[in-house]
Amino acid sequence: MKIDVNTLNGNALNYAVAKARGYELVQRGKFFLEQAELHACHIPCVVRESHTADTEWGILDEGVLEPLPDYLGDEIKVLRMLKKERIGLERPSNGQTVPMWRAITDIKHAPRNYDLKRVVDAWGETVELAALKVYVMSYLGTVVDIPEELL
Repeated sequence: MKIDVNTLNGNALNYAVAKARGYELVQRGKFFLEQAELHACHIPCVVRESHTADTEWGILDEGVLEPLPDYLGDEIKVLRMLKKERIGLERPSNGQTVPMWRAITDIKHAPRNYDLKRVVDAWGETVELAALKVYVMSYLGTVVDIPEELL
């Protein structure tokens, strides 16, 4: 389902960030069924269990199925992203009734011919929310495809 990145939160935003980072996203149950049908995986298939942001979705990296990362809950990952991606932050002003952070960065995806905007910005009630939204926008655009069960 096509969703405006500004409306993403929780597991849907974690999914979009993993997608923007280039991970292959798979439904965990579907992955196990496919592996059982194949009987033999050319790459050794390993599943790591842990507390997950969403138990139905995971990232597949070289045959290893990892839980969907909880980017929103990991300040260290967000801080590394801020530095690496050169994401700028603007703090909430005193006049705002609901304090909102603003994040801004350059577009990393290939802009469409009619898209004259070369930077993107996003707002969020927390640094993490604003930074992750702008990260997704910079790589995937302002509208992303999110599975309905994550909304």
